[in-house]
Amino acid sequence: MATNEADLAPSINPENHGPKIIIVGGIMLAATILMIVIAGFNRFHAKTTHHKDIPMLLLGAATDIGCFAVVAVAVSHGFGKRVFELDRPTRHMLLFFASHGIVKLSYNLLARRTGRSKKYQHVMDGFSVIIGLWMLANIIVIAVALRRTQSPHRSFFYASGSISIAIVLGQLLAFLWIIWRTKAPVKVKIRWSMSMGAFVPLCVAVIITRLAYTPKDYLSGDWTFNDVVSAVLFQIELNIMTMTVLAPNLPVFFQRASTGGVYFLPGEATNQSRRATDVSQELSLKLNQLRWSGKGEAAVYDGNLPHTTLTSTVSGTGNNGLTKKPSFDSDVILMQRSIEVGSEPNPDPAVVPSEPCE
Repeated sequence: MATNEADLAPSINPENHGPKIIIVGGIMLAATILMIVIAGFNRFHAKTTHHKDIPMLLLGAATDIGCFAVVAVAVSHGFGKRVFELDRPTRHMLLFFASHGIVKLSYNLLARRTGRSKKYQHVMDGFSVIIGLWMLANIIVIAVALRRTQSPHRSFFYASGSISIAIVLGQLLAFLWIIWRTKAPVKVKIRWSMSMGAFVPLCVAVIITRLAYTPKDYLSGDWTFNDVVSAVLFQIELNIMTMTVLAPNLPVFFQRASTGGVYFLPGEATNQSRRATDVSQELSLKLNQLRWSGKGEAAVYDGNLPHTTLTSTVSGTGNNGLTKKPSFDSDVILMQRSIEVGSEPNPDPAVVPSEPCE
C-alpha cells in the first residue's frame, strides 16, 4: 500500500523532478480560474455573454485545464523520471498547442470586435488564419514526433516560438493602432492600451525563456527527465496567454470592489441598477448639452462619471437624448463602443471623434 501511495503522490527527489510541474502549473491554473470567474462576473452583469470571444475563451480555459490534467496524470505515471521508467506515453504537448491556439483566437476575436474599420477587421481576420495554421502545424509535427519517438529539430521550436511572439505583438500593435485613432484624452488611451497589453511583455519573455531551455533531444532519448524545466515553462506560458485575454477585467473589478460597486444579492443589484440608470441619464444629458453648445465643438469623454463611484457607460441615445440602459462591463466594452462610433448610425455621445475611422 505504501508503494501505491508513493506512486500516486510522487515527491521531488534527484531522480524525479515531475512534481515541480504540478506545483507551478497548479498555482498558475488557480490564478487563471480566478481571473475567469472575475471576467464572467463582469460579462454577466454587462449582458455581453453572447459575443463570440466568450465561448472561445471558455474553450481555451477548458483545454488549459485538460492540459494540466494530462500533465498531472503523466507525472503520476513517471513523467519527470528517466524515460525507461515511464509507464505510458504523454500527450500533453498536443493539448498545449491546441489550448494556446484557442486562447490566441479568443484574444483575436476580442480585439477584432473593438473596431469596425474594414482595414482593421481584415488585419485581425488575417491573424485568425495565421493562428489556425500555426496551431494545426504544431499539432501535426508533435503528433508525428510522439509516434516515432524522434525529436523534431530545434529549428522547429524556434520557428514556432518566433511565430507565436510575432502573432502576440502583431495583435497588440493592431489593437493599439485602432485605439490611438479615436478622439479621446491621452490618459484614457493609455489606460485602454495598458489594459489589453499588460501581460504581453511577460508572455513574450516566457516564450523566449522556454525556447532557451528547449533541449536538443526533446521527445527522444531521456527527454522526460531532462525537459522538466521546459514543461514548467510551457504551463506558465499557457496560463499567462489566458491571463492576457482576461487582464482588461481586473481594473474595473478592483474599482468596484473598492467603491462598493460589486454586489451579489438581488436587492443590491436592483438598487445599483437604479443608481446606474440615473447616472447614465445625467451623464448623457450633460454630454449632449456640451455637444450642441453654440460652437458645435465635439464632446470628448474623459473617463470620469459625475457624482458617482459606480462604473457605468453610455450605451446610446433615445428620442429624448437620454440613455436608458446602464452598463456594468469593463473598460473593454467602453472602448469597443468608443471605437465603433465611426460606423454607427447613432454615435455614442460619450466619444465623438473629429473624423470617422477609415
